[in-house]
Order: sequence, then structure tokens, then C-alpha cells
Amino acid sequence: MDNIRVKNFFNNNEALLVTGSLNCNPQDRYLNREDIHPVQVYMDGVLRPIKFFDSWGDFGASSLTFIDENGRKFLFSTGDQTFIFDMQQGTWQSLAWLDLKDVHEIELIDNSLWLSNTGYDEALEIKAWTGKIKKHLKLHMFKEKNQVDNISPLDNELEKVDCFHCNQITEDYQGNLIALVHHTSGQQIIRRVANKLIKNQGNGGIINLSNGESINLKLKSPHSIRKVDGNYWIFDSGNSRIHIYDKDWLLKHKIESSGFGRGAAVSGSGVFCAGISETRKRYLNIIEGAKKVPNMVQFFSAKNHKLLDEMIIRDVEQINNVYIFNKNQINSLLKFDSNMSDSFSAFNAEELPALN
Repeated sequence: MDNIRVKNFFNNNEALLVTGSLNCNPQDRYLNREDIHPVQVYMDGVLRPIKFFDSWGDFGASSLTFIDENGRKFLFSTGDQTFIFDMQQGTWQSLAWLDLKDVHEIELIDNSLWLSNTGYDEALEIKAWTGKIKKHLKLHMFKEKNQVDNISPLDNELEKVDCFHCNQITEDYQGNLIALVHHTSGQQIIRRVANKLIKNQGNGGIINLSNGESINLKLKSPHSIRKVDGNYWIFDSGNSRIHIYDKDWLLKHKIESSGFGRGAAVSGSGVFCAGISETRKRYLNIIEGAKKVPNMVQFFSAKNHKLLDEMIIRDVEQINNVYIFNKNQINSLLKFDSNMSDSFSAFNAEELPALN
């Protein structure tokens, strides 16, 4: 446990939870898997890992989403595997029938859980209490072939790859289901620099999953749409910024962050908590002007956009998500560590069968 000296930005019943992992690319790694604490909680001035989750996932934790306010059920994803925990029954269920790859965010919308199945460019809707698939949307149906400039056949450093890189499914203010993507055209340009492949970003934005219409916000590797006071806040991660848009997606403000933003939450007291991932080793050697930044959570005023404080997050190589949960929910997770042997005997029982 670490006592952290940051200002109190939370209401009395709030706590912060951060998920993280190893870097996916071995070239970027400097920790071993056993060094990773993938789920960490900041509550009442103390930052601590929930050690029960230390061994889950090849890389660590991606998402953790509660299904109810009392912390009775929650969904936990390592990125390639997803589980439903039932705290009342003391059981966990692997959603092994879901074919998952690199899940980024999971969001509860109208008693459905929407998963951004990023590695397969898919949006999955599953029933919140059972994990049964309700809807399966492949984003390739929205591809717009003419949005990316043609590449000269003589330019052997460039290559087109079919990819949206969908990393969040959420609702807009009008109630439309939308996807946040890195490439609104459905095509990504890969450039080879010094024998290494570097993704060219820059046409990130929104796809309306109801009608297929796209809004190219010209963002570089965007993450984490959050609704704040009638506006949308989105990370322009590749440019180390937060963009604020009105309800019609017109840009109002830009806020400088310390680095690559991924994962955000807004406290009841009006503080925007921004997850900032450490700069990857490859980029320090290749991208001009890249600076080394540690993993952290930065706290910004939602009212005047000023940086209020920041908190370093150790024992992960990258931050994947940031949440604010109520203390009932957090305390249900902390019970895992209060008696580790009992927790493991209850939750490492044989998996429940898939629900058809």
C-alpha cells in the first residue's frame, strides 16, 4: 500500500480504480508478468493493489465493469478473456463462448454490456446478467474506401491495412449507439521506419452504428469518450491532448495532457480523472520530440480545465482503464484480499457452463 499525497477530488462515497498490464509488444517491455499489479484502488488516501487479480491474464487487466450499484455482479476482462463474478453466490463464470481479442472498453447501456472487440473490429452486445450474445456487429460493413489517399506503388515504405481499431461503444446525447475508432475510413496506413512498423494515425472519430455515418474528428489514436456537463471529452492520445466537443461534435477546447491518454472517469465533485500511459520504448527512439512519461492519473477541473494534481501508478507498463466506483462496489472487490484462501477456494471452483 502507498499513502498518496494528492488532493481529495472525490465525494465521500467514491473511490478510484485503475486497470493496467504489460505492453503487448515485447520490444516495449521492461517488467516481468509477476511484477504486474493489474487492478489497483485509490481510496481514503491509500493506493493499493487488489492482489487477487495479480495472476489473471497473460498481460494483465483490461476492463472491470459493475452490473449493479451494490457490487453484487461485475464483468472482468483481461482483453482476450472475460468473466462474470457473482459475489452473492461466490462463483465466477468464464464467457468462453465469446471470441475475443484485445477488448478495450466495456460499457453498460440499458441492461446490456457493449464490448469493443478491438482486435476483430467488432461491437458485441451481451446480456448483463448472463453474458449471452444479443448482437454482433462487424464494422467492415461501414468501410469507406475513398477516404484514404491512394498510395503510390513505388512507395514501398507505406502499406494499407483494413482496420477501424474500434475501442469503445457508447451512446451519444441523442441516444444513438456510436463507436469510437482510430480510422473512420476503415483503413490504416503503416509506415516502415528503421526496419520497424509505425502506425500512421490521424483520421480518428465516430461511427454511428445505427446508420453507418461517420464523423472524422481528425484525431490521432483517440480513446475514452466521456460525457461531461453537456459536452464530450475525448483523448487525442497520439497528440497528448484532451479535446472537448459540444453535442454536435464541434470542437470547443483543447487541453494539454502529459502523454498518451487512455481511460477516464468524472468524479461527483467535477474532476476529470485522466489515465496517462507511459511512453513506449520504441517511440522514444523513433518519434521526434517523444518524451518519457510515467504511468499516472492526472486530475483536471471539468469547470476551468486546469490541471489540479497527478498520481503516479507503478507496477504496470501501461494503463488501460480508469473508473470511479462507489465504496460498496470497491469494498466487494477488497473482500478478495481480506481472506485470500477463502476467496480462491470460492472463485477458483469449476467454471459454470455456458448459457445457451
